[in-house]
Amino acid sequence: MRVLFICYPHVGVTKGGMYIQIQKTAEALQQCGVEVVFQSPWENQLPDCDICHAFSTNEAVYGMMQAAISAEKPTVWSTVFNVFSRPMWQLKTQIALSEKLPGFYTAWKICRQLSISCSHVIALNDDEKYRLESVFPTMTGKTSIIPNGIDINFSQGDQVSFRTKFGLSLQDKYVLNVGIMCERKNQLSLIRAAKGKTWKLVLVGPYDESSYVKQCLHEAECLNNVIVTGPLPYGSNLLAGAYAGADVFCLPSFSEVQPLTLIEAAVAGCRLVASNQTPIMQCLKNHVFLCSPNDINGLQYNIEKAFKMPVTAREIILQQPTWKNVGDQISQIYSQLLK
Repeated sequence: MRVLFICYPHVGVTKGGMYIQIQKTAEALQQCGVEVVFQSPWENQLPDCDICHAFSTNEAVYGMMQAAISAEKPTVWSTVFNVFSRPMWQLKTQIALSEKLPGFYTAWKICRQLSISCSHVIALNDDEKYRLESVFPTMTGKTSIIPNGIDINFSQGDQVSFRTKFGLSLQDKYVLNVGIMCERKNQLSLIRAAKGKTWKLVLVGPYDESSYVKQCLHEAECLNNVIVTGPLPYGSNLLAGAYAGADVFCLPSFSEVQPLTLIEAAVAGCRLVASNQTPIMQCLKNHVFLCSPNDINGLQYNIEKAFKMPVTAREIILQQPTWKNVGDQISQIYSQLLK
């Protein structure tokens, strides 16, 4: 069985959560005997593949999905429907307008058409499935929930090498955030929440030259308890060590679908604080302190509350499906479609 993986062209630039999800899914499928072919924009790979598996609702994937459907190839769509910062009424209004007014919200119009034609849809959690089926009723009955898998390697990090490299003593308590620095991830609010605190804030992840990043770096430089490491290679000892040493992991994003970093932090034994606009895995809902991403005082309160609480998420998350389990479930969907 050969499966063509497609995604937007810039997915490999920052190598964020989507990139990692795709790579881990591909590795798991290959362990199940499925051959994964990554899309090349310079050739037509459809004739040599049995199934097309698309990732994201980015408009850049729509053309290939339409081509696969026209070629009568089964099409699986991992939507990663990242719209949790928008109210449902707004989404439904935009989709309705796309059908009535030529030239308005054309991406939603194509998305709706693909929701009718694709063979199967994969949602990461109940919240994503609910949103998808609410705005695209034609997905009802062909949507499965398959979460991101856990990576046991994040339970074995060595914090000493990380602390040594970035000037942290073994006595330093720190809050960790991992992700590309951008407005959606909302690191600026976290930097402001760290002002005047005895704990340190460690920000791990790539950043660019945007005005938002410049503001983050400027305000971080004005504080003596904020450390910006830049990117650390995924799966590296340093990244695992960053998680291992953190007392609290904080994810104040305005929108996520099922963030891998929250899972990784839980596996590593961090206490967890997250935005109330982030869907939380069912198993973790009683183990995460939630607050508004715009509420600096709320972030401070929940972080300091988390410091005082025992670690409870690790034992729960280690019982969840691994990437191998994810590969098994997806390969079964492929087999059923090919029948």
